[in-house]
Amino acid sequence: MSAVDRERFETNYLDSPQRRDRVETIRQLRGATHTRERAQRISIRTLALAAALVLAVIGIASVVGRERPSSLVESPPPAAIVPPAPLRIFAMTISPVSVRGTSDSSALVVPTGTDVIDLRLEGDGAGPSIAAGRVLIRTVAGQETWQGPLRPAATQPPGVIAHVEVPAARLAPDDYVITLFETGPSGSESERFRYFLRVRR
Repeated sequence: MSAVDRERFETNYLDSPQRRDRVETIRQLRGATHTRERAQRISIRTLALAAALVLAVIGIASVVGRERPSSLVESPPPAAIVPPAPLRIFAMTISPVSVRGTSDSSALVVPTGTDVIDLRLEGDGAGPSIAAGRVLIRTVAGQETWQGPLRPAATQPPGVIAHVEVPAARLAPDDYVITLFETGPSGSESERFRYFLRVRR
């Protein structure tokens, strides 16, 4: 209503105490209605905000669960490391053919389970050890069985000028000729000694 009508209303209508009480009651009822509506709007906003927060927390938890750090993933226990079995080596010393006759030749009986045969080659008693060279093993019939480099050693047993490790499987029962070659400082190779070996099982 306009200001003039409002002034007339308050002057004429509100001059009675009963009418004033009625207007005050209506005002209170109207104020209570506004308060209730405001409270409902606030509660709806609060519920919506709480629901959004719950959804956000669930989303974050699902992402973290899928992308679990690798450090937290249980790794399988390490496999047990089994050390390799030591090689079974059988050593034998042989004299050159020029020192020991064929009738007095060396006979080798290879023990069961032997992996490597360490052949220790003697000299003629006067020469020094051979620093570099190789060994060639052939059957008496002339078939090559094995060849390989000399095995370096800081010291040699008395009388031994070189030694070589031969796989035991390469020396089947037979008669063999072993040739020892020395490699000089210039790289040239020369034959030093020959040995005869009879292998038996």
